[in-house]
Amino acid sequence: MEAFELTAPRYRVRCVLEAFHAPVHVGGWYVKLDRGVPQSQWISRETGARIGRGSVVEAIERVVLKGLGSNGAKFNSSGREDMDVRMLSDGRPFALQVHDPKTPLASAENVAAMEREINAQSDITGVRVRGLCFTTKENYHAVGMSSEEHEKEKSYVAIVRVSREATPEDHEKIASTSRLVVQQSTPTRVAHRRADLVRPRTIVSMSSEPIPGSPDSFILRLRTQAGTYVKEFVHGDAGRTAPSLGDLLGCRAEIIQLDVIAINDDWNPSGAPRVA
Repeated sequence: MEAFELTAPRYRVRCVLEAFHAPVHVGGWYVKLDRGVPQSQWISRETGARIGRGSVVEAIERVVLKGLGSNGAKFNSSGREDMDVRMLSDGRPFALQVHDPKTPLASAENVAAMEREINAQSDITGVRVRGLCFTTKENYHAVGMSSEEHEKEKSYVAIVRVSREATPEDHEKIASTSRLVVQQSTPTRVAHRRADLVRPRTIVSMSSEPIPGSPDSFILRLRTQAGTYVKEFVHGDAGRTAPSLGDLLGCRAEIIQLDVIAINDDWNPSGAPRVA
């Protein structure tokens, strides 16, 4: 029997090892002071041109990414307002997941400096933040994925114009209406990108006050279940929201401007109880 010597084959292998820092999370509340600012970058599908002036996300990310040495992040928030709607008062909860931060051990003082820098640019961006701090992955997901999202309530103030002179009886009707359940089909303005469903939503309470010198207009304050399309509640969206404010008053109604003034949400990025 012949003997053979076995030799192991030799290969040259080139290994490339890439190391990344784990994501960090930053959260707080944003206030949008100006109309014409979308929450995220908005590009026209027809022309490819930008719509609106900057965005909330860009105003915040520009500073946070620079401060943490990162090239990218994901933004999460408790809903969003339309581009022509301001977000006032305490602001809207949001959180960022910051990818591969080169300075992951930044201090609370560094984050406070980021908040000051964002706010110093608000005359240009129309965006301010408050309570900016490091938070957890769980809080990042919780701000936009709450199973109880539609149990929350939001408060608004609007200027409404009707097709006739507003009367004292109109204001009484508005004030006496509470816990009104409306059936809202997907609004015409977003039907191209959302399923056409009928959603029941509750108008919790309303009040109104005349505008001196404008007999056909008034200020409307309302508190609603989260997820209510307030513009459509006012004008009815050609019958796709019923009953509408116009239905209640027996006339045509249109919304001239709208502001969100409160989001009743106990989410807190720091994990501490929120102070009202």
